[in-house]
This record gives sequence, C-alpha cells and structure tokens, in this order.
Amino acid sequence: FLSAHTVRFSLPHIDVAMTDGQPIIDVHQHFWDTGKNTYEWLNGIPEGDVLEPCKKPYLVSEFKADTADLNVVKCVHVQAEWTGNPEDETAWLDALGDSEGFPQAIVAFADLNDADNLVVTLDKHAKSPRMRGIRQLLNWDDEDESKRVAKADFLNDPAWRSQMATLEARGLLFEFHIYHHQMASAAALAKQHPAMTFVLDHVGCPTDHSQAGAGAWLEDMKILGAEPNVVCKISGLIHPMHTKPGSWSASSLKPWVSGAIEAFGVDRCLFASNFPVDRVCGSYKDVVAALDTIFAELGLSKQDTAKIYHDNAVRVYRLRFAVAAGVTEACTLRPCPLCCVGLEHAGFLECKTVAANQWHGLCKPQSRNSATRIHQPRPHGQGARSHILRSVRCGSQTPRYTTPSVVVRAHT
Repeated sequence: FLSAHTVRFSLPHIDVAMTDGQPIIDVHQHFWDTGKNTYEWLNGIPEGDVLEPCKKPYLVSEFKADTADLNVVKCVHVQAEWTGNPEDETAWLDALGDSEGFPQAIVAFADLNDADNLVVTLDKHAKSPRMRGIRQLLNWDDEDESKRVAKADFLNDPAWRSQMATLEARGLLFEFHIYHHQMASAAALAKQHPAMTFVLDHVGCPTDHSQAGAGAWLEDMKILGAEPNVVCKISGLIHPMHTKPGSWSASSLKPWVSGAIEAFGVDRCLFASNFPVDRVCGSYKDVVAALDTIFAELGLSKQDTAKIYHDNAVRVYRLRFAVAAGVTEACTLRPCPLCCVGLEHAGFLECKTVAANQWHGLCKPQSRNSATRIHQPRPHGQGARSHILRSVRCGSQTPRYTTPSVVVRAHT
C-alpha cells in the first residue's frame, strides 16, 4: 500500500471442508439496546416509517438468529450514532463481546472536527482490544439538503482533513460513508496518507439507480479504487435509502457488485450486511444467496469468493482466520500489528519483528520451523523493517491449506 516497490509473499488460506459452508466475516453491522442506551436518530423515526422495526433492540441473539445456517464466524461493529460519549459505546460493545462472543472488532466514532478533544477520545477508545478504526458520517450534497447527513462538508475542510494524521499515527483505519460525487475528494485524502487504510462503506451509497446515475457512480468508483490503500465494502445493497422491501433481486444488485469488483478487484472487496438497517428490506440469507448467484455469474473462483467473504476482512481488520476442526482458538494468533496481516495455518504462523525480537501471539510456540524473510513497512509508514514469517506447530490437528499470492507494498 505504500509505494511502487512490491514484495510478494504467500498468505495462508485454510481450505477446509466446512459443513456450514464458506466462513463469513461480516465487516459492517450494528448492535443496539434501545431499552438501555440512547440513539437519537432511532428515537426520531416516525411511526409507520420503513425503518420503524429498527427501533427495537438488536443484540447478539437477533444477529445469530438472522445468520442461522450460515457460517458467520466474526463480525465488525461499526459505530451506530450512539448519543453521548462515543467511548461508552465502545465499552458497552467490549462487554457484549466478552459475554456473547460478538463483535470481534470495533470501528468507533470520533469527531475529527473537534480537534481539542480528539486525542482524549481516541485514548479512551484505545483501551479496547477490539478497536480498529474510526467512522464519521460525511455524506454531503451542495444542492440537495435532504441528502446531507454530515453537519458540514467535512471532506473538503482542510482543518478536518488535517486530523487524519492523528488517526494514522495510531495505526487506525478510517471509513468513508459518502456519495459517489465525493469520491474524488476521498481519493485525494487517501493519496495524502498512503500508509493508512481507508474503507468505503456501502459501495458508495448509490442512490440514483438510473442508467446515467449508475454510469456516474462507476466512474467515480474507479477514481477511488485507483488508490491502493482504499478497500470497498459490498454492503448496503438493499439499504432502505434506495430500496423498498421485496423490490430487489440478484439481477438488480449485480451492477453494484460487479462495479465494485471492477473498480477495486477481489483483493479489496469485503462482504458486509449493514444489519439490522438493511434487515427491513430483506433477510440475511437472501442477501448472501443473491451474492452467491452474482459471484457465480461473474465467474469468481472459490478462492476469490473466500477473499470477499472472509480472507480480506482478516487482513483489513486484523482478525484471525477461521479455525479448522481440531484447531482450538487458543492455538490461533492475532495478526502482527506491524504488518497488519492475519497469519495462521497448520498450528499457525507467527510474525517476528527482527529488531525487537518479539513474538506476537496468544500462546507460545512449541517448535519453530524454517523462516522466510520479507520486507515490511514500519507502523505509520516510517522507514522499513524486516520480519520473519515462521511456521509453528502447536500439536493440534493440521488442516489442509493453500497459499494464494498476496501483494504487499513496501518502502524502497
């Protein structure tokens, strides 16, 4: 993601026959307990509105019911416009994750327009081991006030943009919730921070489904997709801002899915549900079934499908790979925080920083095999640092695996 110099290495992809099907990581969903916590936007939904069902609590039990019979192994919670201190939402989610098993990662809220309090807020978020990044809603339209979600055109505000360096210094990603006409500005911001990861939510919120609107959307998607440090969520496909319940099908969703893959490629697209918001327009299973149909029609291989449903999320959100039968969670590793890659196989892989001589993991290796040296960026893109990827055996059952090629940009 950092420069024109490229290093190729193999990232293990576990190829295990799973009775529940392809493992899925949902990188965009929300939990809320409207009986205990406050969300002003939910309280403001009028009676009879299509979003009225969202006013009910949506917790892990509802999420598990929605994903029953699907192999959803992990999820990323994206801030839900909690009313009050944003760090309180993060603490609540940590408690939920500890007790219920979901979520595994958190994208929190922080106001980059409030420079005086930004660092304090980030420090409080940093107490969470699930903390991965920040989202602040940026949707803005100069002409149509009804499409304005942000309080101002922050994306084109130099003072707001300058605070991105604060997130970068902490190794946090940032999520763009924008319209397609804002993508050129988003691309310019991503170009200014090449060592930082940016995530586009909901394929850029395409509200104009006309032929002309779809064409303009795709051109802007290609502008943003040209920046190698930006990834795209294939999500919000049945968002009620542009979709009515029962009005969609795999064929109607296909242009947005194929356009996202055309602009970003399979290595930078990630599945997400946007539940429970999109739940008002269709079921989780129906969305996944539609995507399965679309991926098949596009000719995606099983390996490419696995990238979108699972593997890319491991890399972007620094998660662990799905665990094969016989390999316990205690024997898997957190991804190395320096190279931000999820590493695990046959036992597991660990990433060793040569300079620091420290192993990053959840359990100590019992034996170490031969190592492969690669060149990886330092945190925040400062200089370069050598890493060693070591295969480690932990005594658990060894799953079968393949090793697709992954491209990592490194400093020259």
